[in-house]
Amino acid sequence: MLMCIRARAAAFVCGMLVTAAPAAASPVAFGDHAYEFIAGAFSFDQANAAAQSLTFNGMTGHLVTITSAQENAFVLGLITAVQHSVWIGATDRDDEGAWRWVTGEQFWQGNGAGSVGPDVLFANWNFGQPDDFGTGQDVATMFGGSVSVPSLAGRWDDGGSSAGTDGSIFQRDGYIVEFEPAVVPEPVSLILLGTGLVVGVCRRRTRL
Repeated sequence: MLMCIRARAAAFVCGMLVTAAPAAASPVAFGDHAYEFIAGAFSFDQANAAAQSLTFNGMTGHLVTITSAQENAFVLGLITAVQHSVWIGATDRDDEGAWRWVTGEQFWQGNGAGSVGPDVLFANWNFGQPDDFGTGQDVATMFGGSVSVPSLAGRWDDGGSSAGTDGSIFQRDGYIVEFEPAVVPEPVSLILLGTGLVVGVCRRRTRL
């Protein structure tokens, strides 16, 4: 069960607000990760930096990365009242057409007629997306559950990196932050590491 301690502008300790800041919804668990919708007008870079600055129960945050239909449906459930779109952690800034999550995995190659992979075999682009329209669209959003075109709910779209507060369906209403546990080396890796250290010591002694 996820406990209720997190580091943000408004600090919470076991459900009690300890600053004058307004309360916000607590992160919600999915598997061993936790997720939260943060509302507001943010550019992609602002949202990305803000997400990485958050922690929850010792887990570090980042813009959400979505690797399955089940996770996509769960994330959509967090933004059922959102009428426009929200930032997710996808970009092809470093290599046009090679879409990667902010955690490094490539999940898409090409334009709207491209293909999933090679690292993650799931994507939920809107039809014909990504299209790199106009002067270039290198970051991604997800449409909310109350978007004016219901078929768009939960679909992804590439776009510019600005906050986009024009009131259209492409307006960014906030972002999803995902908290995940730190990666801990597997026991086999630890054993191999220990063995390597022992071998290194033995070799060093042999040379003396």
